[in-house]
Amino acid sequence: MDLIRASAFLHIVFSILLMGLALYWVIMSYALAKGRGTAEAAQLLDAAHRARWPHVVVPPSLRIPLPWMSWLVIAGLAITGIAGVALRGAPDNGLWPIKLALIAAVIAVQIPLTLRPHPALARIHFALVLATIVVSGWTLR
Repeated sequence: MDLIRASAFLHIVFSILLMGLALYWVIMSYALAKGRGTAEAAQLLDAAHRARWPHVVVPPSLRIPLPWMSWLVIAGLAITGIAGVALRGAPDNGLWPIKLALIAAVIAVQIPLTLRPHPALARIHFALVLATIVVSGWTLR
């Protein structure tokens, strides 16, 4: 596999991981709110926010806080995205600026989510990640 295909493959894998992390927070916010008061749901969501990953096999001192997993995936996306642009150039269609704006929006929403999760922000983050992936697919056409 050449470098272009390897970076594209890794970019797709990181995109799937970011989508999964965004979906995790949406599902957690809904599941924890179901049948509970707002204060209890917020407390449980905060407990999920303090979780560390992976929760088994790895010694506790080496486990990564769950909110930082998204930043690691975003860093992987940035590295593979920059490598892809460097190797084959940026797409020359009108969707490229839209994709860059969506990436900036994802990062802007990720910052407060890293500090403290909120169900509304989780839904916005999910929608932005999904829109970024859809626009990314269209930019290559």
